[in-house]
Amino acid sequence: RSPRARPSPRVAADPSAPTGIDTQALKSKVAASTTADAAGNDVKNGLRHLLGRSRAVVSSMGRSSLGFGLFLGIFNGVSCNVETIRKRKDWVNSFAGGAAAGTFAGLNTRDPRMIMYSALGTGVVTSAVFVAFGVSGLDDKSAGY
Repeated sequence: RSPRARPSPRVAADPSAPTGIDTQALKSKVAASTTADAAGNDVKNGLRHLLGRSRAVVSSMGRSSLGFGLFLGIFNGVSCNVETIRKRKDWVNSFAGGAAAGTFAGLNTRDPRMIMYSALGTGVVTSAVFVAFGVSGLDDKSAGY
């Protein structure tokens, strides 16, 4: 054995030269693999982009759902407590719950007038819904009055 490295076989530059290697087939395989790599990279980049956008959408949906849940929880808690304290089922309970929930909804503006308008507007709308549809959380039998 000789310590020298063996010379690597060289591919002829002339495609018509007899080398035993089908250069046309080799070129098409290289082109196909390059195209497949490019398509694979496009798919990977597309998936990364989709996952990045879906995280933003899920985060936004979570914040919206949390805010909506808090709004409804405040409305229901206040209107039911006012109804229990007053022992009456009328539009005033819905107005109080709507005003409290509207105050919560208007807090992100940090403008006292906008918070007041939000509270009054939501209170008026919720009491109008109660008057129009008679919607309430408790019936007379379960309230005990």
